[in-house]
Amino acid sequence: MSSLEAVFSESAAGTLAYAMAASGKDHTLASAIGVICSPEEEPLSPVEQESLLHREKARQQALWKKAIPLAGDRQNICPLSLFLTLGEIDEEGIGPKRQKVLSRLMDIFPQGKEAAEELTLQNQKSLCALEEGAKSGQPIRVWVSQNPEELCTFHWLMGRLEPFSPQVDVVWLPPFLPGEEQPFIPTGWGEVPPWLWGALSQKTEALEPWQVAAFSRKWKALKRENASLRGVIAGQIFSLPEDFYDSFLRQELLKLPEQFPEAVLIGRLLGQYPIGMGDAFWALRLEEWIAQGRLEPLTAPEEGSPLYHRMLTKKEQSR
Repeated sequence: MSSLEAVFSESAAGTLAYAMAASGKDHTLASAIGVICSPEEEPLSPVEQESLLHREKARQQALWKKAIPLAGDRQNICPLSLFLTLGEIDEEGIGPKRQKVLSRLMDIFPQGKEAAEELTLQNQKSLCALEEGAKSGQPIRVWVSQNPEELCTFHWLMGRLEPFSPQVDVVWLPPFLPGEEQPFIPTGWGEVPPWLWGALSQKTEALEPWQVAAFSRKWKALKRENASLRGVIAGQIFSLPEDFYDSFLRQELLKLPEQFPEAVLIGRLLGQYPIGMGDAFWALRLEEWIAQGRLEPLTAPEEGSPLYHRMLTKKEQSR
């Protein structure tokens, strides 16, 4: 019986599916490859562009030749994107409070309502499959990291599965991964190249029942606290005040002029502080600052763009 595969972001689910499909094959025959070019002077000629694409295909093919194949069934991938770092968690399953958080986050983007509805349905489908699999004794392989979203959802999932005495195998994401020139630090499974998943799967750890119970117990404690924010400190999840990360926001604001593109600020926050919180989280924090009168929008985003594609200006209390 093949394992169900629990991953905690849509990007991780897509990469895992690709890793399974491409293992042991000439993946370049069935995949699209692009190269970003930023020439200083003249645009690249078609011949130069083709040369760059050829080199990139050869580079990826060389990496796949060294890769360890990843066994598994793509139909068994169960993505859970619950954003459990944010909002109230004192409810069972995926209820209206969780749906409200998903709606708040997705409203930052175009077609946010539809995206939130699709995400809720996918989460419910994945949870149903995992619970039914655990009941029937189907093994479950979980891919988890120290990313707060992934670690929170992992604890939550153990709480959901514990009553069924599940067979759980965990693949923990290492803090460093080998790069072509130097090691790099991934913030979650969604950043892991597909050719590395097979090698990382070799370090799968089978959880004992007491371990599943311990993770479940931790989530129950967080659930009782029911804070508005959760984060990871020294490998452990803690309940936090909602403005816990605002000092990072202040530091980056000091480096910007009075008027600035909101997207630039969010990009700096993501680049300088890889805490595992995405652009929607920072956009919501900036919405709070705007509501408090610390920042003010100067423009509106163009139709079809995320909310943070606009200009902001600093107010006196934000300086």
